[in-house]
Amino acid sequence: MKTAVVQIITHRKKQIPNDVLMTPNIAAPIETLQGKTSSLLYLRGLKLAHLITTDEMLEISLLIGADA
Repeated sequence: MKTAVVQIITHRKKQIPNDVLMTPNIAAPIETLQGKTSSLLYLRGLKLAHLITTDEMLEISLLIGADA
């Protein structure tokens, strides 16, 4: 499996190098729950990894924290 190093940039502009595994597919597209999550009080104020969108399906292009 191919590997690479990518730099994750934090909201404070700090660069964190990460070793990654590269694969053509991570998962099949999944249904988004954006309309439903906006009403959940415990999620308010959190910085979520995915931007709020009106798209019905979400394609995962980067997965952080997968153990090989």
